[in-house]
Order: sequence, then C-alpha cells, then structure tokens
Amino acid sequence: MDEIFNQYHVYIMKNKTIHTLILLFVMFMGVNTITAQSAKMHTGTSTEISAADRASKSLDKWNKRLKFSQNQRTQMEPLLTDFYTEMKAIKSNTSLSEEQKKSEAKKVRQDFRSKVETILSPSQMERMKKFRQSRSKKK
Repeated sequence: MDEIFNQYHVYIMKNKTIHTLILLFVMFMGVNTITAQSAKMHTGTSTEISAADRASKSLDKWNKRLKFSQNQRTQMEPLLTDFYTEMKAIKSNTSLSEEQKKSEAKKVRQDFRSKVETILSPSQMERMKKFRQSRSKKK
C-alpha cells in the first residue's frame, strides 16, 4: 500500500510541476503582451498609416493602371494626401453621427473625383471608369 501511495504522490508531484511550468509560461506571455501594449500607448506609436504614406501607396497603384505623366504624378500626390487626411478627420470626428460621417465622406469623395477628372486624360478616364465598374461587380 505504501508503494502505491508513493507512486501516486510522485505522479501528483510531476503533474504539479508541469502545471506550474505551464502557468508560469502563460503568465509570462501575458505580462509581455500587456507591457508591449502599454509601451505602445505611452510612446504614441501606432500601426496606423499616415495620410502621406497611404497617398504614396495609392499613387503607385493608380500609376500602374493609368500610367501617369510626371506632371500628373505631381498633381495627384497632394490631392491624394488631402483626400486621406480629410477622410481620417471625418472618421475620427466624434461629434458627427454615422449618417453625418457618411454624408461628409461622400462629399469629400465627389470633390476628389471632380479634381481628378481635371488631371486625367480622356483615355485614362476611360480606364478608370472600367476599373471602377469591374470593382463594383466584385462587390
């Protein structure tokens, strides 16, 4: 009987050790995650892309489809930056209702499109129209 008790005791002790190690590991990972999030909040760093970076990426994508001239690139870059800045401001404006945000965003998009139309050539406008149509079919 003593031998069975000793074997049972050894079994329990081994499992406690394993459970303790697992618990310590989970606690360590949780503390690291909380510390990283806290540091991120205090330093103000964010994974959010700036309007200028987003504009630059969009400009590259548009350029692949529409083949901008250098003059067009120069004109489009500030338009895109302003567009993304305005859209971000609308999205983060807590004094607007969701309906007001949608309405304001629609106005900004329409204004942006009308400015873009003055920059693009007729053939580029046609390619843009086809792209928008193909994109709307996917939705």
